[in-house]
Amino acid sequence: MKQAQQIQCTQENCNIEVHQLHTHLLDENSSLNKITHKVKHDAHPIAAVVEDFVIHHQCANFCLLACVKNIHNLKGFTGDKTPGTRISQANELSHKLMESLGIGKEIYTDHTAGDEDDQDLDDDNKAAGEYGGLVQFLYDIPLN
Repeated sequence: MKQAQQIQCTQENCNIEVHQLHTHLLDENSSLNKITHKVKHDAHPIAAVVEDFVIHHQCANFCLLACVKNIHNLKGFTGDKTPGTRISQANELSHKLMESLGIGKEIYTDHTAGDEDDQDLDDDNKAAGEYGGLVQFLYDIPLN
């Protein structure tokens, strides 16, 4: 009986891990596409290097997505085969939905210009933290 419970628990954990990996890979590819587009649009000097890195990284992600698909096709797989939604994306979607329905407008209309500047600074810091590692990695690559 104990072994059956351990097997079931392990199977549930695997289902969760596969679901999270699937979600992460798709979200990462989306984020990388946005970064590539922004760097190209801004004509940044490292645009070609970033694009090359993104291509290689996305190729690895597509290989992993193929593995995820193979796991989904296994006879005993009982997990969710669709990708999930990250919490940050769910918050953005619910915020947009509330705005489109006119719900909670009073919450968002009381911001002053200083608060918006602080929010922009927080967003910039968040983006810098997420992709600072990528820039540092590219900076550390030897040129010869």
